[in-house]
Amino acid sequence: MKNIFILLLCVLFYPTVAQITGLDTNLRVAGLRVYNTAITGDFKKVDSLVVLTPKSAMKSSEALLKYFNKFCTNDYERVRAFYTFIGEFITYDYAKFKDRKNIKRQLSAKELLSSKQGVCGDVAILFREFCRDANIPCLFVIGYTKQPFKFWTPKRKDVDHAWNAVRIDTTWYLVDATWGMKLNTNKKHCAEKVNYLFFLSHPIVFIQNHLPADPALQMLNNPISWQYFKWHGFTREKSRAYAFNYHFADTLNYRDSLSEDRAILLSAISAYDFNPKNKYIIGAIMFWHAEELLDEKKQNKRKFSLTEYKHARSVYEQAQEQFELVNTGKGKGAKRYIQKKIDELDKKIVQQEKKLIKAAQHKKS
Repeated sequence: MKNIFILLLCVLFYPTVAQITGLDTNLRVAGLRVYNTAITGDFKKVDSLVVLTPKSAMKSSEALLKYFNKFCTNDYERVRAFYTFIGEFITYDYAKFKDRKNIKRQLSAKELLSSKQGVCGDVAILFREFCRDANIPCLFVIGYTKQPFKFWTPKRKDVDHAWNAVRIDTTWYLVDATWGMKLNTNKKHCAEKVNYLFFLSHPIVFIQNHLPADPALQMLNNPISWQYFKWHGFTREKSRAYAFNYHFADTLNYRDSLSEDRAILLSAISAYDFNPKNKYIIGAIMFWHAEELLDEKKQNKRKFSLTEYKHARSVYEQAQEQFELVNTGKGKGAKRYIQKKIDELDKKIVQQEKKLIKAAQHKKS
């Protein structure tokens, strides 16, 4: 009798339970996006050959692309090779994930290929580097995630995950190579094989548990609201959609035609408008961009030019301007930290300018 009662409860409340646990099948209001091109490729062949990747090809993203190009015939197969390689050979660093205090800097592609261990941000950077080497447009996506029965996630004030968006044959797709990985430093979380659920999957699959900070990257005709993502089992019908008839492809293609700084700023503003409670997001995104511009390992450089120093300084200033608008202890702390960075850059800029002046005087003499 007790079992029958439990069964009846499950049947009666399944829709709500399913929605809370991320298994919602009633997201049609978001607008199913129909791909306008077929995904083509011999993925079985690609997967079997990626597993055989020699160590000599793992020294750099360029070397790996050279190896993959031996058997990949189009960009779909190349992206598949990138995803499978990460899933097979990169280990998720669970210890680093738990030690949040030390996650201050994301690894470069070269560093991750060397260590073979990283977290979501490191993996998304590596995937983006693979795509850039192959001339495939690729974006680094940050956002909020949720797990079944974890009612305290996601948090409105913080993004907690990173993945990618790629454009192949004029169509944008979503990829989360981290959630596809089978290896983990915590053996309890290891899988038997690579998970391809998040490889070029339909946006309706991603939106179940991936919410991009920038609504354009939901890639839905009618992107859902933040409230609906977290509490769609209890959200009022009129609060489901954030926008209607949203031309996300036009937005992403337009940004792709802009400078990297401008495109990132527009995406950051869009992320803030989508979730104003994340007061730090514009400043944080611009700060991360500035840090990456001056990261020698990510830029594959030993020295930066005067122009590059000035460029990074201008991005830091944009970040600082945003943190000035956040009247909190965290905002003020970020502003002070950025000021130290700007002061350090000013010294380097002065040194570079003196060197250029001396060089010019030496030529005249």
